[in-house]
Amino acid sequence: MVDSIPILYKKQPLTPTAMGTDDNPKRRISKFASDLSSSWSAKNDSSSMSGFTNRWHVLSFPTHFGKKRKTAHVKKPNIGQSYSTGAGAYYNSDLSQDLSKVKGFDICLSERKRSAAVPPLQTRKYFGSPPTILRSGMVHLKQTLNHEAQVEIVRSCRTLGVGPGGFYQPVFKDGAKNDLQMMCLGLNWNPERLTYEFIRSVDGCGVPPIPRHLENMADSKLLFAQELTKTGPYSAAYEDILPSSCLNACIVSFYSAATGRLGLHQDCSERRECLSKGLPVVSFYVGDSAEFLYGHERDVSKAKKVILQSGDGLIFAGKSRHIYHGVSSVIPNSAPELLVEETRLRPGCLNLTFKEA
Repeated sequence: MVDSIPILYKKQPLTPTAMGTDDNPKRRISKFASDLSSSWSAKNDSSSMSGFTNRWHVLSFPTHFGKKRKTAHVKKPNIGQSYSTGAGAYYNSDLSQDLSKVKGFDICLSERKRSAAVPPLQTRKYFGSPPTILRSGMVHLKQTLNHEAQVEIVRSCRTLGVGPGGFYQPVFKDGAKNDLQMMCLGLNWNPERLTYEFIRSVDGCGVPPIPRHLENMADSKLLFAQELTKTGPYSAAYEDILPSSCLNACIVSFYSAATGRLGLHQDCSERRECLSKGLPVVSFYVGDSAEFLYGHERDVSKAKKVILQSGDGLIFAGKSRHIYHGVSSVIPNSAPELLVEETRLRPGCLNLTFKEA
């Protein structure tokens, strides 16, 4: 590399002035090398050794040249916390889980087990269903993802889910378990501390980044929903209904067809600014259909219900940002046959929820 050439060579270019007046190139180079060698052959007294040391210091490479540098480990903080209380600075001792027991979960069946799955009902078509505004700030994007996009989602989540920082089922001291497998991308959501962190407290794993194609998918569907609200009955204040957002966290959940469910809750672990502005929550569903509940109160009997099929999207923001919501059940054998055939997705519902944390 040019920047690695010693300074002395840069200051003495190969010119007749520096190398003598001999026109023969070979003799000029030989004379230049001889002069340089003689300058290093000084007598072994203190003054000449000092000059030799100074010149060698100029010509020598940096002390770290050719050696591997040790990368400094900087512990990143929790969102809203200082570096002195960073996410990597503590282990979540409230979790009774043994680190050695945290293993990835494969959302797809192997070839050997594939025949054990119950055949899906039928293959559905993915275009032509208009979006529905369920309420102010809440949009149901029916079958917004085509078959290719769903296959891409399943394959990406499967690859990430079996690796470090992949799917796991949190176990708490009281023995309670979530009826789902969970994985976080971008930032990790700690279900017990209700905070976001850069390092998973449960096992010390780094959080995988959100794949670019999934980021683009979420951003494009949010823009589509914003365009929809511009022409709807809420067009006068669409920016307040579905404000723009920088989606930097994704919670991936897999609800099994047998027991998968999630009780009514609010998404309120994000930064205060995100909550006060009503920044959107963008979700997608792939696989078996899910029975989704939502309402003003944490009361199942008063909650409204919508069926979210494979390829559907759901966005809630603005006045709907703080609604209670959950998944009451997964409808067995409702996944598209072609999707199951191509991906070997287990019976259940795969959900991706994007937020700005």
